[in-house]
Amino acid sequence: KEHPYGHGRIETFSSGIIALVLVAVGAGMIIHAGQDIAEGHVSQPSAAVLIVATASVVIKEILYRATVRAAKLSHSSALYANAWHHRSDAFSSVAVILGVAGMYFQFKFGDQVAAIVVGLMIVMVGFKILGNCLSELAESAVDHDTVEHIEGIIKSDGQIKDYHKFRTRSVGREIFLDLHILVDPKLNVKEAHDIAESLEKTIDERTTCPVNITIHVEPDLPELRLSQA
Repeated sequence: KEHPYGHGRIETFSSGIIALVLVAVGAGMIIHAGQDIAEGHVSQPSAAVLIVATASVVIKEILYRATVRAAKLSHSSALYANAWHHRSDAFSSVAVILGVAGMYFQFKFGDQVAAIVVGLMIVMVGFKILGNCLSELAESAVDHDTVEHIEGIIKSDGQIKDYHKFRTRSVGREIFLDLHILVDPKLNVKEAHDIAESLEKTIDERTTCPVNITIHVEPDLPELRLSQA
């Protein structure tokens, strides 16, 4: 009762926190590698470190793919951000592997250069996720493909003469949609209600993520069309 619209914003904030962690991790890698280059510090990774780094890449990549799959199925931005947290760990291990390879070819700062490149990649991913979170907090419309998909469903209903005031926004993994539809003015209240209810059901069934729909029904009268022109 205290949260009638669910807890989607918590998921958005969680994604934002993970995004900031990714930015911090990437920036830390860049700063640390830069300091090593400036001080002329050259690491000497052992064979054991190489084995552990390789195993870490494999394990973390598997976790990344599994988490991304779960994020797509549940439409969870928090899971998606967490998936990239797994991949950032894999990237860190890749930097170690590239560093060892660089030293094999007599490039003494291979480890540091690889760390800087990987750090930049992690920072970019973090900012991308953070941008998505800020966009969601600003209640921007859902993506264009989803809007077209939903509008296609509305237009395919022959009982709906027209529609307007179509608005969408995302809250966590859920889409909130509200619109006004115009129907035959000769219909009684129940018939008009049935059309709206049928539209809600169709959109919900044919959209991959949960949709919270509010529909306002109006009679299809010339004066109403003129007022919306």
